[in-house]
Amino acid sequence: MNPDQKRPLQIGLALIEEGLLEIEGWLTESPRQGRLVRTVSDLSPHLRRELREGIQAASALLAGLGEMFGLDPRIRSSTDLIFGRLPILWQTARECRAQNLRGYGPVRPDLPEVLDPIVDALSELLWRLFRLVAAERGAARAG
Repeated sequence: MNPDQKRPLQIGLALIEEGLLEIEGWLTESPRQGRLVRTVSDLSPHLRRELREGIQAASALLAGLGEMFGLDPRIRSSTDLIFGRLPILWQTARECRAQNLRGYGPVRPDLPEVLDPIVDALSELLWRLFRLVAAERGAARAG
């Protein structure tokens, strides 16, 4: 297999493994609780067991393919993952401003003055966190 063929194979298999690891986390971690999002554990013991066994089997196949084709692991740093996620969260927060809700119907006249300052504070906080991660990431790459 030439390098141009190995690259998409490695990326595709790494995405599959990443997804399986995420699912595995949902099987083993305590449900996460936020104010606006709650994850509930509603899997039956039978389904949980079947999923674990299936994930183990898939992981073994992925490991075998990695060995067979000499695929290097995809290294993903938590800094890079956070760096990629925060701008999306910032943009999503910006889209929660009152003016963007007009497409869904009339907006109360007082909504912008109630909603927008809080959404703006959230947006600023998310952007500040992004800048912190960006600075740390830049320093790590420079040093």
